[in-house]
Amino acid sequence: MLNVVLGGVVCASCIAVGWWQRRRYRKRVDVMRDLVAFLVFCEEQIEYNMASLPAIFGHFYALHPHSAFASACSAFPTFGSLHDLPEDAWRAVQDLLLALGRSDERGQGARLAYAKAEAETMLRAAVEVGRKRGDLYAKLWQAAGIGLMIWMV
Repeated sequence: MLNVVLGGVVCASCIAVGWWQRRRYRKRVDVMRDLVAFLVFCEEQIEYNMASLPAIFGHFYALHPHSAFASACSAFPTFGSLHDLPEDAWRAVQDLLLALGRSDERGQGARLAYAKAEAETMLRAAVEVGRKRGDLYAKLWQAAGIGLMIWMV
């Protein structure tokens, strides 16, 4: 009887680890979606309101207080850490954001269009990696949990 209970606990633990791994990849996709939404918001604010970047970051954070991306960028021009993205991807996002306020209005529009295209490319890559790796790790951990449970019983 004890083997059955322990096998069930091990199986449930392995399944939980697999779901955690999948959630990590889904959080990366959410951060990239927030980046694309921020760039669209930024384009609207600069084009119509001629707002400054610190004001735009503050307003975006006020509208999306639970967003990991918004909270990491709330102290613009310094950035917090964002554990949902790999370090190189977060560095690329920071470079995109820091380059926004360095030109006139036309240059700013072109820079925003470029940044949006880059962010959408990064989003597509994150979705693809999240779908492949997230599901792979979840299934592997589920299979490992079921295998260990069968072995223990």
